[in-house]
Amino acid sequence: MERFENINNNLKNVVVEKPQYEPYDPNIRKKVAIPKEMTIKKTMEEYHVSRATAFRAKERGWLFMNEKKREINVDNNWIEKNRGKIEECARKAAKFAMKKFQISNQDLAPYDFEDILAEAKLRILQLSGNDNRKSDDWLISAGINSALEFIKTKIFSPKKFEKNNLEEYINYSHTNNK
Repeated sequence: MERFENINNNLKNVVVEKPQYEPYDPNIRKKVAIPKEMTIKKTMEEYHVSRATAFRAKERGWLFMNEKKREINVDNNWIEKNRGKIEECARKAAKFAMKKFQISNQDLAPYDFEDILAEAKLRILQLSGNDNRKSDDWLISAGINSALEFIKTKIFSPKKFEKNNLEEYINYSHTNNK
């Protein structure tokens, strides 16, 4: 019994600090603590997140603000000195992206190779202030990711909603489910 009384006395002296809850700032990407007593609806309103994200945040007790927001950090001096390097890395990235999807210039209509190249170059320019910019491999991978995203969203995604492809999908799914 004495042992439990000593533990209880020690616990009375413990000070529990509440975490500091910071207001929403749309320009900062960071982890934010969510109070347990905050409702899902209140979380949605205060932090501008979907219902599903608010629910997960309530369960976890935290969420990442602006988690999917693209980082842009431009260094104009570095860009001026490395124009050739940027062009070369963007070209390699665009060619790799086309090779990965096994597409040719004819498959890109209404776009063309120059659009994919411009997207890769734009992303490399946006990340020119990053410390990893010294590595060609890093620049190429940044360009590849941007080129792949362009191909997925601009070239492949619109085709999903064309009438012919939708009818083919419906016919295929109905014939194979029997």
